[in-house]
Amino acid sequence: MWLAILLCGCQNIPEGASVLDVGTGCGIQAIVASQRAERVLGVDVNPDAVLLAGENAGLNGVLNVEFLVSDLFENVCGIFDVVLFNTPYLLEDACGVESTAWAGGAEREVVSRFLDDAKNHLEEDGFMVLVTSDACGSECLEKMFSGGGYEFELAGSEKVFFEDLLCYRLWVRKSKKKVEPP
Repeated sequence: MWLAILLCGCQNIPEGASVLDVGTGCGIQAIVASQRAERVLGVDVNPDAVLLAGENAGLNGVLNVEFLVSDLFENVCGIFDVVLFNTPYLLEDACGVESTAWAGGAEREVVSRFLDDAKNHLEEDGFMVLVTSDACGSECLEKMFSGGGYEFELAGSEKVFFEDLLCYRLWVRKSKKKVEPP
């Protein structure tokens, strides 16, 4: 819940933007984004989550959101101004339940796959907003961001119980062209 609240507060969606909500879950991020966005696509690997997100959008009278089943970008076509991702930030599922909703793999495979493909779905001047926890090793994630060709900034944080929740804004690093003298 705290991660979702932090991510909602850091969305900063430009008016009229196109938004992709990866790992939409119950659809809260997509529904909040729809207030400023022209169109929103929410995707989740779990078909039950996609159904619930659609029901929640309907209950809230949201018409500019579509939901579909997709493992990250697998079934996503197009590019977006903003991509939201509530990351599965745990290295292992501490609850003993195997679920990519919380656990992103021993080597952060889910986040790594996300970063590898996100550039292909982001407008040139677009940005991503990711939420995670310092409990998973934020320094390692920041190295993944840099190594993946992204610039980033800390957009927000919240101290909750035994961890700090962190919200990052990322954008694709612009290549610096070397100007040759005449």
